[in-house]
Amino acid sequence: MTNLPILNRVKRVKDLFLEKLDLVIGQIEKVLINKLDIINSKLDNFSENNTKNSQAINNLLENDAFLLQFGIDISQGVEILAASIKNIQAQQLLLLEKLESLQQIKEQFATDQIESQTKLLLEKLESLQQIKEQFATDQIESQTKLLLEKLEPLQKSKEKIIVDKSYFQNIERGLMNYLYSYLPNRTALDIGANKGDISDSLLKSGYKVYAFEPFLPVFEKLANRFIDNPNFHVFSLAVGSTDEILDLYIASDLTNSNVYEDSTYYNSLIKHSLAEDLVFTSTIPVNVTSLNTLHNSSKIPTEIGLVKIDTEGYDLEVIKGMGEHRYDVVVAEFWDSKFPFGQSNSKNLLEDMVKEMKQKDYNWYVVIYRIWGSSDVSYYCNYQYSVENSWGNVFFFQDYDIFNAALKWCSAIIPPTYFAS
Repeated sequence: MTNLPILNRVKRVKDLFLEKLDLVIGQIEKVLINKLDIINSKLDNFSENNTKNSQAINNLLENDAFLLQFGIDISQGVEILAASIKNIQAQQLLLLEKLESLQQIKEQFATDQIESQTKLLLEKLESLQQIKEQFATDQIESQTKLLLEKLEPLQKSKEKIIVDKSYFQNIERGLMNYLYSYLPNRTALDIGANKGDISDSLLKSGYKVYAFEPFLPVFEKLANRFIDNPNFHVFSLAVGSTDEILDLYIASDLTNSNVYEDSTYYNSLIKHSLAEDLVFTSTIPVNVTSLNTLHNSSKIPTEIGLVKIDTEGYDLEVIKGMGEHRYDVVVAEFWDSKFPFGQSNSKNLLEDMVKEMKQKDYNWYVVIYRIWGSSDVSYYCNYQYSVENSWGNVFFFQDYDIFNAALKWCSAIIPPTYFAS
């Protein structure tokens, strides 16, 4: 049973009242006893002379009658009080029983409320979870659909590139041909011409071509290839920064399956690093001259529209030999320092060539590159650092309109590369 403060207070008041009542009754009993003793004593004294003292006894009884009546009233009051106390105790007991019942009802109500609220909350949470899962599913499906829609044209573009793979094996050739219509002069130099694939493409676009190839066996094939073309002029010379004789390092393919196809493409005026199974096995001396000397000796025209340089790591030296001569477009090959050919002794790092060309007022350039081991092609512009393990060609421009034409062509043909910093 629950102990409540008000019940304790009622009980305490009752106990105090009973204690006071016992004390009062005791005092009244003492007074009555004393009075009765006095009355008995007087009755004994007056019994000898009843006649004489009868009047006195009557007076005494009259005087003390009220005490007897008071005692009777007290006795009745005690009985009434006892009955009231009994009634109070019964009421108290009933009240406690009701309070206990109320407490049980309260506890049961609280339990029912908690269970009801908990059940409702769980139902809401389950509903929210279902909504969340459905929302997430819808979002994923929506995002997936959107992504697939975006990937579809890219996939088609990729398929187109794969279909035109033969064209994209030398995509730089396509840009040089495109720029023919934007150059004020249609004369081109092909430095490091090898067997003349670039020269052939330039000639077909309308350029007059001056080609340079220092390795005599390849030079003879090149000369015979275009012997009947009056717009083709060929020289058995290497081009560099100064006029001198240097060793040409001859490369050999050591693979059984002829991975590098034609190793003469990798002959170089410097002994730089190479890929596995491709080595320099011999050297031959060759004549080297500069562009400045070629102009001064009138071996090439004063006005040149396009210069293509591919000297297997020696391109920066060719650029240095330009002197004061300037061309509308200069195309040079670059190697990243992580690229197998560019890890040592190369003189065609992109950053170095950009620095040199900016000093010559070539303020815009487009970089077309591949990653070693991949045939995918991408481009970016006016960023002087190469992508790690990449190689490719950089197109330099003095005229912004020509640069802009090249940029438009690249954006339509080649996937771009963006840098965060």
